[in-house]
Amino acid sequence: MRPTGNGAVKLTLTGVEAASNSLDGVFVSGQFSFPPGTVDAVVVDSKAVGNGTTGFNSFSTSGHAPTSVMLTNSVSIGHGLAGISASSSVAILRIGHSTVSGNEQTWTTSGNAVIETFGDNYVTGNRTAAPRFRRAPRGDNHSTHQTEKSLLRANVVRFAPESGQMADRLGRSASCHEQL
Repeated sequence: MRPTGNGAVKLTLTGVEAASNSLDGVFVSGQFSFPPGTVDAVVVDSKAVGNGTTGFNSFSTSGHAPTSVMLTNSVSIGHGLAGISASSSVAILRIGHSTVSGNEQTWTTSGNAVIETFGDNYVTGNRTAAPRFRRAPRGDNHSTHQTEKSLLRANVVRFAPESGQMADRLGRSASCHEQL
């Protein structure tokens, strides 16, 4: 999807199957739109299988519309480059309760793009292992019996690999490790 103009674009994809494309399976781009416009996509219960580059990609370029993709209950398997990708400082991809498996790389980012995880994904069998995400820190008022998975659901973990910075949704730095 590559909208034009400067308006807000909202897209919902449910039950989409993107297979054997020469490039990306699902490509959401803001590169032909301009601020104050935004491009926001929600992808639910969908599959990207065996595409040439990536399964799901959030893309834009500097000076163009910010792009956001929320990927949930979906599968990204067997791509030539990566299962998921985000490119540019105005692109973000959030992933939750999804499977990323059998890809060359689990995920890629470029140009200070951000991938956020809710920590409840299934990630296995990718040729190149993904860098690990740090878990959100436990506060003093958290029960010691609370699972780390439930902490991740309460605190989205954010990773921007170019800067090496990680923080939870409140901007607190993170301290433990969790794979995508």
